[in-house]
Amino acid sequence: MLSSLLELARQPDSDKRRELLGAVSDMFYADGRDAIAEREMQLFAEVVTRLLKDLAEQDRAEFAGTVAPDGRTPRDVALALAHDTASVAAPVLQHSQALTEEDLIAVARERDTDHRVAISKRADVGEKVTDALLDFGETEVMETLLDNSTSKLSPRGFTRITDRAMDRPELRQRLATRRDAPTEALMRIMPLLPPDVQAHAKALLAQGGGRLDELAKSANSAMAKERLDGAKRRLEIKALARKFEAGELPIYDFVENLVANHHALDLALGLAEISMLPEKQVGNAILSTEAEPLALICKALEIGSDGYGLAEALRRECMKLPPDIPEALFASYDKVNAEQAQRALRFVQVRSSLAKTG
Repeated sequence: MLSSLLELARQPDSDKRRELLGAVSDMFYADGRDAIAEREMQLFAEVVTRLLKDLAEQDRAEFAGTVAPDGRTPRDVALALAHDTASVAAPVLQHSQALTEEDLIAVARERDTDHRVAISKRADVGEKVTDALLDFGETEVMETLLDNSTSKLSPRGFTRITDRAMDRPELRQRLATRRDAPTEALMRIMPLLPPDVQAHAKALLAQGGGRLDELAKSANSAMAKERLDGAKRRLEIKALARKFEAGELPIYDFVENLVANHHALDLALGLAEISMLPEKQVGNAILSTEAEPLALICKALEIGSDGYGLAEALRRECMKLPPDIPEALFASYDKVNAEQAQRALRFVQVRSSLAKTG
């Protein structure tokens, strides 16, 4: 029966294809997967994935909503839907049990924010997947994961969220209500919480056996020290930038100092100081999944290959990429013309300046 339907799937008429999809789906789900031979299941998946390519997005989304929660849906069908547009993929990413953790990680890395938000809503989404979702540093994804009480967050995941929460009140409040939030995370955000939320966070700490007054004092003390150390480090980096500009510090030594603490913000501040680019923009280049933005900045500043290697190593560390830098990347860096890179940098500087004044 499915063999003949496969022939019908080759017809170009969209209305017939929509009717055909309904007929094939009714047959598969009504009769039950156990009653269908393995070969016919393969044909079903082939028919459906072929039909989906020629249907309107609304029709694909309706189909996805129907089959997403059904455990009989073949993995190939679920994968085709998961890689579709966000409106089509969302129910499958959120509910389909046909997708493996590796499938979800692949979608998280290859698709966009809306896809990652949908994955964040899955019941019992595991640490490997949540780590992949958090690699993009998207506040919306962090909020969704915290709202999802069944999501599993690794210590690294909690650290990423806590770092972002330091200047995001909405994240702090969500983090303070997570029963699995680490003590260290709650202590860091404690001084920044409103009184009512702070009380809830203290209750969570108490459940973990902590002494509230000591924990609160420790949190305040730790935060004060962290802020003081951060301010000192910023002054130190700015002083180093002035020494470099005065010709008293070689560029390699300058970059080596910036990466010494393995902090992306140190490198961002230092390069921003000597390039006149906004610090946030340089930070985005360092935390980019692509190597080109940071390479362009380094080349424009006439940082040699060795110094660029230090900066690229830090980018790879921050983005959890393999530590070994491909030789092709150095070869590509050496080929870039410094004057062209500087022109590109000046264009970005002018655009940033206009954005501020506009």
